[in-house]
Amino acid sequence: MKYKRELPSQQQSRRNKIDEDEQGMVEKCFQGALYYLNRRDRTQKELEDKLRGRGFDDQAIAKAVVRLKGLSFIDDERFARNFVRNSFNLKPKGRRRLKFELKRKGLSEQVIENALQSEWTCDEYSLVMAQAKKIVDKNSSLKREKIFQRALGALIRRGFDYSMAKKAVLECLDELN
Repeated sequence: MKYKRELPSQQQSRRNKIDEDEQGMVEKCFQGALYYLNRRDRTQKELEDKLRGRGFDDQAIAKAVVRLKGLSFIDDERFARNFVRNSFNLKPKGRRRLKFELKRKGLSEQVIENALQSEWTCDEYSLVMAQAKKIVDKNSSLKREKIFQRALGALIRRGFDYSMAKKAVLECLDELN
């Protein structure tokens, strides 16, 4: 039986080849992450899940994420603040719905609470009242009970508190009549 022995220089060149392959994988992962981040801001968890779905290994993902954080391309706190701020402009939602959506994106309770405290600037009742008025006006041709059901359901799905939504819908219905 013969034993194959490598010279130290051959061992070193093999190690270098492995290191180069690993660096290439990390660089591809980093470039893929930049591509996703150019489209829209993402949380660290969203980005990791997306890269894992593309077939990158956890080690390459971890190295790419560390590099992206160092360059401030990934910042979960910034993402949460922007998400809360933008929710007022697009389709207003209640605190409960915002918390749920941010949690689903992989953010911690502490980050979510900090974002809501710093960016939640309006009175929730005035927000629910404005949304209730839109829904009631849109459905004004229907019977009162049907309007009530639709408006209340829509507001609850948007994450507003039941009692607050009910009160706002009833006020809007009284103004309608």
